[in-house]
Amino acid sequence: MATTGGGWTVIQNRVDGTMNFNRSWEEYRTGFGDVRTSYWIGDSIRNTSTPNIINGMRFTTYDVDNDQYTYNCATKWGGGWWFNDCTDVFLNGPYNPPENWLQPWYPPYVDGKDVARTKMMIRRR
Repeated sequence: MATTGGGWTVIQNRVDGTMNFNRSWEEYRTGFGDVRTSYWIGDSIRNTSTPNIINGMRFTTYDVDNDQYTYNCATKWGGGWWFNDCTDVFLNGPYNPPENWLQPWYPPYVDGKDVARTKMMIRRR
């Protein structure tokens, strides 16, 4: 994968279904997996102890409910994420391609191929 400009840090990587991403708050905080395969970076890239926030949504896991819905979305859907109203994008959900990866994003990816892997990367501007 070309990453023009360099300086990218992988924060999430899923290459197959061998790694379960339905983890506790502490596991997401400390990170898990292997960066070459399935992986979550944890808080090692941050200099603060405040909850991880994206677009105003705080991260939710089955044991820490920070989403905006009436029930815990991570408990219902099986994985940690920045949930609001449960999910339009959910790359940490239960993995079972090609039959069904429970809504990695909505509307569904429709080019005739199933989503088999994902990688989230960040870099400074």
